[in-house]
Amino acid sequence: MLDIVEVRTRFYDYYFYSKDVFKKDYMSEVNTFDLAVWDAPQRAARLSALVKNYKTSAMLVFILSIAQELELDFTPLVVKRLNKEFFGRTGSQRIIVDLFGEKGRTNKSKDSKMEQIEVVATEYRVKAELHMKQCLSDIQKIKNSYGSAVSADQLSRSRSK
Repeated sequence: MLDIVEVRTRFYDYYFYSKDVFKKDYMSEVNTFDLAVWDAPQRAARLSALVKNYKTSAMLVFILSIAQELELDFTPLVVKRLNKEFFGRTGSQRIIVDLFGEKGRTNKSKDSKMEQIEVVATEYRVKAELHMKQCLSDIQKIKNSYGSAVSADQLSRSRSK
């Protein structure tokens, strides 16, 4: 079985995407916003990727917050299934495999059975929903700040012409 403390450390060292960094990255798009050369599809793709990264990070924060008390045999499949049960999405397979995969492992996790996943999901579903609700609230606030900043920027540009 994996050492969850080690996995958590590796996650926070290499993959954690904090709200502050997410906001900084999202708001940096305001600096390059110019209606004259607006690249709507590319900008939307960049902003969407930032949101996706933040959601994935938030999902893994939750999984790691309950991992210690669960004492499950966490494998990529267990994490993927828990994410799907809790959040309706699986997250980044690359990150999950890097964090929870074990080279040379040959046996399947007893905890990857859907019955076990459903037991855990039932026990922690409310906490997971509250966690994701906070994540979505953070995203909305940042999107609102972005919209306000873009509007203010466009207003000041139109006044300076």
